[in-house]
Formats: sequence, structure tokens, C-alpha cells
Amino acid sequence: MKCERLEAALSEHDVVVVAGFQGAAKNGDVTTIGRGGSDTSAAALGAALQADFIDIFTDVEGVMTADPRIVENAKPLRVVTYTEICNLAYQGAKKSFTRELLKLRCRQKYQ
Repeated sequence: MKCERLEAALSEHDVVVVAGFQGAAKNGDVTTIGRGGSDTSAAALGAALQADFIDIFTDVEGVMTADPRIVENAKPLRVVTYTEICNLAYQGAKKSFTRELLKLRCRQKYQ
């Protein structure tokens, strides 16, 4: 991932807004990433910029034991190990990143 323009903007500003859910194809065309693309964009940028952490704002209470819209008694996990997050990703969790893992803080957007 090329981040020269973003790094230049960050050297001049405290906050830089980047659109998620899109990226560049190998030929340079702008393309959409697909379901969960904004979170994937955030993780990729965080890793490329060597960020200490990224913040993901969501309407779900962090990482859950199951999808609370489907499983009535799903509970938030206070601590998740690397192995657990990989298992959740393998099972289809929407808020995890198997390519690049860094400190992730899931936050409720209305907190």
C-alpha cells in the first residue's frame, strides 16, 4: 500500500479523513473492497502507517461471542486472544482482520 500522500497530509494536520470501502486495483482503477471493506481499509492503513492502534466505531459492543442480531444471549468479550480472533475470523466474524493484526479498539458509536 502506498501512503505517501497520506503521510504528507498527516505531517501537516492532526486529523486526516480517508474514505473506506474502496481501494485501487492492480491497474490503478478505483474499486470497492466488498462487505466489511471500511474495516479492512482501516486495518490496512493502520498496518501500512505502523499505527499503534486503530479505532473501529460500531453499533455492536466490541467483539461478541456471536452475532447479537441472530443469537439472543451473545455476550461481549472483554479480552480476546490472537488465537480466538483468528478462530472468530475463520468462522465468519465481521470485525476481525486475518491479513494484518494490530491493536484494535472496537467502540460503540453512541458511547
